[in-house]
Amino acid sequence: IYKEKGTQYTVPVGFKKPETSIQTFFNEPYLINAAARFFTDENLKQGLVIDINFLETPCTKRIKIIFDNQFCILSQSETPGKPFVDLTVNSFKFSLLQIPILSSLLEKFDEDITTYKLQRLFSPQLILKNKNSLE
Repeated sequence: IYKEKGTQYTVPVGFKKPETSIQTFFNEPYLINAAARFFTDENLKQGLVIDINFLETPCTKRIKIIFDNQFCILSQSETPGKPFVDLTVNSFKFSLLQIPILSSLLEKFDEDITTYKLQRLFSPQLILKNKNSLE
């Protein structure tokens, strides 16, 4: 079960081979497949990664969970994601810099805030603590 922006989706996930289904995201049906696998990371932590591929688009959503005794880290990423948006924004910004009245506005543009917001949008990360470890 996957929840995003207040909407809940039940996505079948295959471990030996991807499970294919039709899911409705934002009132649009998408043919997807979803595959999962367990892994061990470089710190010898156990984890689960789930790839949701939107078969009729170039989009993939990856959900990664790393388990620990006291917490687990849930992260999500999308492809194309932040690098694609960065490239688009930068090329758009370059074009706007050629217009004198807009160039003074863009000089006040805070790239750090934009980078932070895009990171949160395309690659959110949650750290979930084990309630027994809080005692």
